[in-house]
Amino acid sequence: MRIDIGLPSDGNGYLLVDGNVSIFQKGEVKATRKQQNMLLVLGFDVYAQPPEATLTIAKEEGFDASKFHEDSWEGKPVYVFGAEQGDLKSKQFWIEKDRLLFVRLIEPNPADAAKTQDIRFANYRPLGKAWIAALVEVYDGGKKVFSEEYSDIHKNVKLDPAVFDAKQYNTKYWEKP
Repeated sequence: MRIDIGLPSDGNGYLLVDGNVSIFQKGEVKATRKQQNMLLVLGFDVYAQPPEATLTIAKEEGFDASKFHEDSWEGKPVYVFGAEQGDLKSKQFWIEKDRLLFVRLIEPNPADAAKTQDIRFANYRPLGKAWIAALVEVYDGGKKVFSEEYSDIHKNVKLDPAVFDAKQYNTKYWEKP
C-alpha cells in the first residue's frame, strides 16, 4: 500500500510492502521498520494466501488463537478471533459469517493502551468475483476520529511496480487523471 500525504510529487508518505513500512519526507526515507498492517492482511491478503499464512501473521501480531467465539455485528452473525465473549479490549478481529468478510478490528491504541481502537470495514460492494469495502471508519476510545469513503472503484487496474519501490518513491507515482 502506498499513502501519499499531500501531492505525490512532494514526496511525503508511507510505503507498506512485504511486512515493512518506509516513511518518506520530501522524497527521502526517514525510517524503515518491520510492520504488518493487519487491515491489509485481513481485508485483502487473507483472500489470496493460505490460511496458515494469515494465522501465523495474526499470532505474530499478538492475537490469541486460543480465543474464538461467535457474536453479531450490525445485525449479522460474525466470528470473533482473539477474544472471549464480552471482551472488547483484547486484540481481535471480526469476520462476517455468511460472506466471510472482514468487518472489524479491535486493539489497544498504540499511543494510549487505556484506550481501544476500533476499525471497521463497511459498505461492501461486489467487485468482479470479490467484495470491496467502500467505507473504513476508525474509532478511538469510542469516538469516530477518521473515515475513508471510496468511490469509482475499479478492478485489475495496471500499476507500475515502481510505484511501490522505495528507491523510486519520489519519481514514480500514480495519480487519478
